[in-house]
Amino acid sequence: MAAYILQMKEIDKIFPGAKVLDHASLEVKQGEIMGLIGENGAGKSTLLKILTGLYTKSSGQIFFKGREVSYASIEEAADDGIAFMHQELNIFPNMTVAENIFLNRKDYTNRLGLVQKKRMEADARRVLETLGVKINVNAMGSDLSIHEQQMVEIAKAMSMNAELIIMDEPTAALPENEVEIFFRFIRRLNSQGITIIYVSHKMVEIETICDRVTILRNGSVIDVVKVGETAIDEMVNKMVGRQLDEYYVHTPTKNNNVLLKVSGLSGENFDNVDLELMKSEVLGIYGLAGSGTLELAETLFGYRKSVKGTVTLEGKEIRKKDIANMVKNRIAYVPLNRKKDGFVRDMSVFENISMAGCESHKKGVFIDWSKNREICDEFMKTLSIKAVSRDTHVNLLSGGNQQKVVLSKWLSIHPKVLILNEPTRGVDVGAKAEIYNLIDRLVKTEELGIILISSEAPEVLGMTDRVLIMHKGQICAALKTEGVQQEQLLKLASGGKEEQDETKQETA
Repeated sequence: MAAYILQMKEIDKIFPGAKVLDHASLEVKQGEIMGLIGENGAGKSTLLKILTGLYTKSSGQIFFKGREVSYASIEEAADDGIAFMHQELNIFPNMTVAENIFLNRKDYTNRLGLVQKKRMEADARRVLETLGVKINVNAMGSDLSIHEQQMVEIAKAMSMNAELIIMDEPTAALPENEVEIFFRFIRRLNSQGITIIYVSHKMVEIETICDRVTILRNGSVIDVVKVGETAIDEMVNKMVGRQLDEYYVHTPTKNNNVLLKVSGLSGENFDNVDLELMKSEVLGIYGLAGSGTLELAETLFGYRKSVKGTVTLEGKEIRKKDIANMVKNRIAYVPLNRKKDGFVRDMSVFENISMAGCESHKKGVFIDWSKNREICDEFMKTLSIKAVSRDTHVNLLSGGNQQKVVLSKWLSIHPKVLILNEPTRGVDVGAKAEIYNLIDRLVKTEELGIILISSEAPEVLGMTDRVLIMHKGQICAALKTEGVQQEQLLKLASGGKEEQDETKQETA
């Protein structure tokens, strides 16, 4: 049996008013890929932040390479061979690849404090060549793809002689066609003796890439299982502490009443888009990175300006296409990046939920704050938002609960059209199931229409009635979802062609 490179034993962490970790343990063998899973708020991030010196443990012991350690900072952990790849990639756009790899490394400055540029570039090439990666070391960070940014982050870790790399949701921003490429890279790293802790909400990835999996729930380790000997469903049930119903609960609708009609819409990164959204329908839009799905969504909400084309809601053209007028017409948008665009971090759950719809609840000319509090409490109950109270700041909530707050904010305006852009990105399986149930309930009871934009093929196929596929800024196919395979979506989104099938092809 391989020796343990890392042992975290009986770790407790107490924040004011809450015990986040309760005798949590994590034991990782030399050279393995250890999966770490748990619902948002289960304690995964806290445990890893304690390991790398970002938090101080309340009690317990940590052993790395057989020595008891207690790092005071992430830099100290890195110097000892532990690297942390965060979900939000820390690439500086105005610096070169070489500068990003060796950022803040004093051994690349001379006695006068000047950067030894040629030496830095040579060492950057050497590290990238060792990893089998072809990236120009003089390329600017702003010119790198997401995949290339990840490679630079790993090169940074390898340049510090990392023996253990923590990867936190590393494929969150990757298009599906690049995930397997990234996995091949991880396996290459692993074959060189690098130990990896792999954190993800995507259970298929956990099953594909990991050797063993540590399962956290409510701050405690529930089990450690071997991949291949434990089914995904069993892991999920252990993680959430209950039998989880089928994820994809949506059943196709047959409503032919056109709610939203878009004709010849063109804007930044997309051209001549036509689509129709029916009442009580979930319309999927699927595309890989750079396909134009983001720009289309933001233009439909008025965040970006269109160049030409019309948007018609219930037969009436919306001429002024800005955010204020779209909201007035009850078109709502849950954005791709909830932390940047979805909520205000230092405001409470109540303030965030009420900010979009408070004007519609008045007593005479004054806002009825009592009614708004009542609405907030109702959403917290209906969507199972876990917070101490409505006055809790949103930045203190887990990712899944933050997403529910953003959903509640826009549902408070009673939208006719709800645009969801990657609504389950970075959300655990339990919260995903709740969001899927909410989507299905909304279209069945509220008679609104939902546009679901996602880069996850199973989500699109499981939760939509029809799907539009985008490639290079244009809709290249429109399909009835039923019976479509993941391979078809990926092929079309990558620019491939498919034979016409009259049972599936239809106009958008």
